[in-house]
Amino acid sequence: MVDPAAEKAQLRLRLRARPIAPDAHVAIDEQLETSTALGSCKVVMAYLAMPDEVDVDSWIARALHRGVSVCVPRVHWEDRTMEAVRLERTGDWVVGRFGLREPAATATVVPIEHIEAVLVPGLGFDLDGFRLGRGGGFYDRYLAGAPSALMRLGIAPDERIVKRVPRESWDEPVSHLVGERGVRRVDRTVE
Repeated sequence: MVDPAAEKAQLRLRLRARPIAPDAHVAIDEQLETSTALGSCKVVMAYLAMPDEVDVDSWIARALHRGVSVCVPRVHWEDRTMEAVRLERTGDWVVGRFGLREPAATATVVPIEHIEAVLVPGLGFDLDGFRLGRGGGFYDRYLAGAPSALMRLGIAPDERIVKRVPRESWDEPVSHLVGERGVRRVDRTVE
């Protein structure tokens, strides 16, 4: 029997060997900006990208300027959870553990029930919307408690959208995939 954790580790190595091209960041930013899926959202949880994730900082800046309430994750390392906190302006963060950009300690928590869409970073996704993250399970735990209406947009270059990501029982899929060529709704197969 194949171990999903070992399969994920191998896939992480393969995907990390494919650096994200600068033009992919630009194209995905344009897709987010013109997305009808996000167009009417008033409260969106984004993320502060790590070096091997698609950078969404420009989209965050424009969304804040338009009056969108933008949240980003605050990680609680001790219990391996995260929560959404309101970002008041770009640059309103500090560099924390593992070089991760984090919101200021005084940032206001936003309950998941108030969020309309979550931009979910990933090293890769599959066509059913399952994500390959860093292996900590933070997004899976966070999204497990989300209302069913929450739009989950997986953000990755098209070349990192693969046929199948190894899955485990706790993995939380996204509802949309965002790559350079567009935003597409996931038509998930039943297993």
